[in-house]
Amino acid sequence: MIKVWHFSKNGMKPLLIQPQRNQLTKNHITQQFTGLPTVNEAIAFVKSQYGWTATAVKIKNGPMVMQTNYNLTVNEMVNKQMKVSPQTDGAAYVYAAYVDQATSTVNTDGLNVRSTPDSSSASNIVAQLNKGAKKVKQLGKEGNWIRINLGWRNASAAEVQKYVDPANIAEGTQSYFQFLKLSEAANLNPAEVNSKILAGKGILAGKGQAFITAAKKTYHINEIYLISHALLETGNGSSILANGTMYNGKKVYNMYGIGAYDSNPNYLGAKYAYEQQWFTPEAAIIGGAKFIGNSYINNATYKQDTIYKMRWSAAATHQYATDIGWASKQVTRMYSLYNLLDDYTLYYDIPVYNK
Repeated sequence: MIKVWHFSKNGMKPLLIQPQRNQLTKNHITQQFTGLPTVNEAIAFVKSQYGWTATAVKIKNGPMVMQTNYNLTVNEMVNKQMKVSPQTDGAAYVYAAYVDQATSTVNTDGLNVRSTPDSSSASNIVAQLNKGAKKVKQLGKEGNWIRINLGWRNASAAEVQKYVDPANIAEGTQSYFQFLKLSEAANLNPAEVNSKILAGKGILAGKGQAFITAAKKTYHINEIYLISHALLETGNGSSILANGTMYNGKKVYNMYGIGAYDSNPNYLGAKYAYEQQWFTPEAAIIGGAKFIGNSYINNATYKQDTIYKMRWSAAATHQYATDIGWASKQVTRMYSLYNLLDDYTLYYDIPVYNK
């Protein structure tokens, strides 16, 4: 059913249609209209009944929210993670007096690099630099401190906690999508997927139904996750593997880059596709989903069916990445794709920690 908000002296009420009334209109519609499956039909009904030009706004269903208890406190989780050397490419800080800012070189030995501009504790020390070390990349100055980029470095416990603790991730934000339950289909409309997401995306254009079949009917994987993965791996449907390459006399397709190792990605990706009999784009979309699902999302042992769980396992094992920001980075494309759509269902699984 399509609803909008209708304003009257009694407050705001949900209605199917909100008429565009001019100054001469005195009446208000107070009932809901049902049985009108499309916006255009609802607008036409109001036009025929009241002679009004109307607008309609679809109100999306609220998300379904579940919880997973990690049976740990946040501090216990952080301590587990610190044992496996979590990494970050975030900024770090050094005391400005010990850096020649003109040449970006360190002028003392044992210079502590800290995750925050604070020397009151050793807990934020993440590295040390010595005199004559390679030039540091200066990002700016904050008081008596210089903010620098070390590239990848060990993360501090405080930095890990920032990403581990779900209390730091506000509902409704882009980062909240790392709790999206990837084992639940989004119930997308294939026509909408084709027109709003896959249009102009090379070999993937028009393949919305294949993603929906893989997600909902076959392997229980969120469609947007699959589409996002495929768009990334195929360069928006333009890669050689995605568009078909010959192997043993057969044209094969690989939509997720599975088996395409760096040493010879096109050959090895084609070899894997041949072994899996991915001889059509649809077969590659649906068959590749099985591999993705079995590795993490539907894995019987690890059951990592959210981006958060893939990065932050309670046992600190079988984690997809060492980057503490990996989960929040991964959801950027998924969030943008959802924002293109009107018709979908969201399922969230929120981690819960002991107090």
